[in-house]
Amino acid sequence: MTSTLKPQEDPLRGKLQEYAKRYRKQTLYWILSYRFLLVASAFLSASAAVVVNLDFLPEQGEKQVSRNDIAAILAASSAVVTTLVGSLSFENNWRTNRQARDRVDQLILELQREKPNREQIIDQLQNIIESRITDLPSREQVTRSGETND
Repeated sequence: MTSTLKPQEDPLRGKLQEYAKRYRKQTLYWILSYRFLLVASAFLSASAAVVVNLDFLPEQGEKQVSRNDIAAILAASSAVVTTLVGSLSFENNWRTNRQARDRVDQLILELQREKPNREQIIDQLQNIIESRITDLPSREQVTRSGETND
């Protein structure tokens, strides 16, 4: 049956490619977000240290924003960004999507065989989807503090 269908006409191949594309996109999204927030946190923290030593900003002032105020805002922002990175499980989401993408890519290769076991490939795709669901924290599992309930 597989030999008579063109690759673009095979519904199983199309479904696998759809999942691979989705996981590839989500992997990119999570890793870029994760790295951006890490860099932003480091930048904000370093900026706070630099601002304290800037002589052209007032040291203190009643009606002006002082360099200490700016440094405090930058340091607090850095802490918030760092907390977001930890509580939103960026790294876990990235790894889970990357692993799912790699496993789907393997199924696409498996489908290239002369006589692929289509039922087994479908079962494996279901397992990938189920394991991804259990590996990613749901909204109900994430508490206000960002910890997951196991």
